[in-house]
Amino acid sequence: MRYRFAQLTVVSTFLLLIAGGLVTSTDSGLAVPDWPLSYGSWMPPMVGGILYEHGHRMIAAAVGLLTLILTLWVMVKDNRRWMRWLAIACFGVVVFQGILGGLTVLMLLPTYISVTHACLAQTFFVLLCLLATALSPKFKGTQDPTLPPQTRRVFYAASIASIAIYAQLVLGAVLRHTQWSSQALLAHILWAIIVTVIIGWVITTALTQTPTPSPFTQPAIWLAALLMIQLVLG
Repeated sequence: MRYRFAQLTVVSTFLLLIAGGLVTSTDSGLAVPDWPLSYGSWMPPMVGGILYEHGHRMIAAAVGLLTLILTLWVMVKDNRRWMRWLAIACFGVVVFQGILGGLTVLMLLPTYISVTHACLAQTFFVLLCLLATALSPKFKGTQDPTLPPQTRRVFYAASIASIAIYAQLVLGAVLRHTQWSSQALLAHILWAIIVTVIIGWVITTALTQTPTPSPFTQPAIWLAALLMIQLVLG
C-alpha cells in the first residue's frame, strides 16, 4: 500500500513539473502578484496566466500534502533508518521548494531564485523516485550489500552520468531564465554533446558487460529512447 501511495506521489510530482514548465513557457510567473494567496483569495478567477500560475500552486499544495502523508507513513512503518532520513529529506525539500516558489513571486522573478527553484524541483522528483523504488517489493527482496564486478561498472557509469545530467539541468535552467543568452545556449549545447556520449557509455556498459539475462537491459533501452526523445525536443 505504501508503495502504491509513493507511486501516486511520484506521478503527481511529474504533473507538477509539467505545470511549472507551463508557467515559465507562458510567462505566467507574475500573473498572480501575491503569495501565498492569489489576489487575496484561495481561488481567483482561473483565466489567462492566472490559470497556469494558480493551477501550479494548487498542484504543488496537493503534492506537499501527499509528501507529508508519505513521510509520516514511512517514519511510523519503516524500520530502515536511511529510509526515514530519505523521507524526511523529501518533505524538507518540498517545503523549501514551496518557499522558493513564493520568493520568486514576491521578489519579481530574480534569476538565481528561479534557477534554484527549477533545479530543486527535479531534485525533489528524483528523491521521490528513490523513495518509491526503495518501497517496492523487488527492492526489498534484493538487498545484497555486495555488488559483482559487472554491476559495479554499470553503477559507476550511471553515477557519472547522473552528475553530468544534473549539470545539464542547471545549464538548461539558466538558459530558460536568462532570455536565451548566447553564452548559456552554447554551454548547454556543448554539454549536451558530452552528456550524450556519457549516456552512450552507460547504455553500452549495461548491454554488453553484464550477465545474460540482465536486469539492466530494459532500463538501458528506455534510457536510449528517452535520450533520443530529449535530443529531438531540444
